Amino acid sequence: MRIELLVKNKLGFVDGSCSKESVIADLHLKNAGHIVQQRLFQFLMGLNETYSANHSQILLMIPLPTVSQAYSMLMQEEAQ
Repeated sequence: MRIELLVKNKLGFVDGSCSKESVIADLHLKNAGHIVQQRLFQFLMGLNETYSANHSQILLMIPLPTVSQAYSMLMQEEAQ
């Protein structure tokens, strides 16, 4: 049973080693990352068709850039 809980990352909930505060902090970090990703997608979807190649390049990046980083990339490409 202990191994199954450990594999599923649930052991801390059962034995009490996982505090409520640490779980909430983890959720906030995951949620913040999701919001940043959503803003990037909204920004990219609003771009003109002339930026479709740049749009695809940005989506292929790992990790995804922030909106300001994507904007900077587009401005650099436009300046060339």
